[in-house]
Amino acid sequence: MLRNTLYTLLGTIYMVAVFFKIMHWPGPREIFIASLAVMGIALVEFLVRKRETKLLLREIIYVLLGIVLALGLAFILIHWPLGGEFLIVSLFGFSAALVHFGYRMRSSVLAIIPVLSAIVLFFSVFKISHWPIPFDLLTISIICFDIAFVILLLVRAYQLKQTEPNLKVQYIALVSLSVISILLHRCIIPFSEGMDKVLALAHFGLMVIIAISILVIVKAIKEDNLNVRLPNDYKLLQCLGAIFMIELLFQGLVSY
Repeated sequence: MLRNTLYTLLGTIYMVAVFFKIMHWPGPREIFIASLAVMGIALVEFLVRKRETKLLLREIIYVLLGIVLALGLAFILIHWPLGGEFLIVSLFGFSAALVHFGYRMRSSVLAIIPVLSAIVLFFSVFKISHWPIPFDLLTISIICFDIAFVILLLVRAYQLKQTEPNLKVQYIALVSLSVISILLHRCIIPFSEGMDKVLALAHFGLMVIIAISILVIVKAIKEDNLNVRLPNDYKLLQCLGAIFMIELLFQGLVSY
């Protein structure tokens, strides 16, 4: 109960902060920082809840990376030192974690998705830090991820249409939301430069799509014994949840 309340509160505070920023109302930065604080509390609550179970070292590392990411974003917003360094460390850490996810899923072609997302995160650090990137590898890696995500999830949905109809529907929903997100990224946002209100609303719409995607993933993960019946799909959904959460945080940061 506490966990669900914390996650709901986190999402609500975060979206309110972005809406305040779009409407030019006072206090969005403070609200955004408050949402990051709630995120930190939620991560700590996860560790406390798992203290009596065999919590794997990698799960502890994932939680610590989330806390470092939240600290980095908060420090950047309040202009404290080390914010950028925290951000870089967390993104490199998540990139390595996604490669590890891909390795754990190596028996399935779905492993391509976490590996490509790791490459995107890796080159995102170069972009954020203003380090030179040859041949615009960030854009190339994003395009490859988008194509692989849509194709592989559609193929997987087709494979599951008889045995796992609910999961099939959720995969198709994720693909549909992804296509809408790609259209916003490639067709609306690039042509909204100079139109601050339109650009802000486009970014907010993108955040809403990402938030809905996270809800779809949460629902899919709750399928009975999914981790036993379809372990690679379960790992993929965990990976996608982390990817979309990171993207949601950065979309909020873009509004500032």
